[in-house]
Amino acid sequence: DGERHGEIMRATSMMDGVLGAQTADGQELAERINTRLRIIQQGEKGTLFLIDLTNYRETVAKLTDANAGGFLHAVSDSILSDFRGEDILGQVSENLFVLFICGRTSLDIIERRAQRIIELVHRVSVQGFEGINVSVGVAATGTPGGRYRTLYSRAASALQIAKSHGENNY
Repeated sequence: DGERHGEIMRATSMMDGVLGAQTADGQELAERINTRLRIIQQGEKGTLFLIDLTNYRETVAKLTDANAGGFLHAVSDSILSDFRGEDILGQVSENLFVLFICGRTSLDIIERRAQRIIELVHRVSVQGFEGINVSVGVAATGTPGGRYRTLYSRAASALQIAKSHGENNY
């Protein structure tokens, strides 16, 4: 209902400050990632992971006392605990997160990081969210001056492919 949606959106809005995406349209997140993309060094990759909590909305709708904010905080804490302080994590919608990493990363490492993200989300223990599914789309560039929107678009396409292969894929 409308009141419940408002509560969820307020919880999501509180998350924005924690995750660094302080504007509703994600402009600050995009600017931070674009800044990092401009300074990629020879041999480095900028990698964007688009993380979709695929059944989040359905899960929240089933709960009478949704702890949406607590779950989202726990997800962000779990992901951040396993990545470097220089990596950028942001929430772009109610059920979508973006993680951007930069460095000398092989495709094998990128693949392991995508699998690790899924594990980290599943490690979160908040009542009512035990059956949450997560899919991850990944896009990378080694070109200085790449753009966030381009990476996001490619990651979104990869996410659709991952979801077509079933739950909890990348």
